[in-house]
Amino acid sequence: MCKRSIDKIKMSLEYYFVFHSDSDRKALEEKGVNIHNIVCVDIKGDGMTPTIKDGDCVLIDKDKTEVEEGEIFMIKHNEQNIVRRVHRGKNRTVILQRDNNEYPSRTVKKSDIDIFGKVVGIVEKQ
Repeated sequence: MCKRSIDKIKMSLEYYFVFHSDSDRKALEEKGVNIHNIVCVDIKGDGMTPTIKDGDCVLIDKDKTEVEEGEIFMIKHNEQNIVRRVHRGKNRTVILQRDNNEYPSRTVKKSDIDIFGKVVGIVEKQ
């Protein structure tokens, strides 16, 4: 898989320390997450509502770049960094689905996307 750099990702360092308490660290490690490969990205828009809301911060595991059926990933598509639920399609395609039913799903060639990482946690906007 080609791993091109993902640019323009806003990392929110103020969330960094929240996930280094013993209980938070243990919860992530139990999910198989290496906390040293996590970035936190602020989400804009309502496309993933109700799962992820506008202003929430998602924890992205940069080690997990292979499609897992129905899981949520940050990907680059058409020069945009987006968060979508990903499903395997036919003939080397993937289906990019928003959790907000007001938006349609989109089927794209797997070669047209770069997977930055899997969403492994959500910090809700206060």
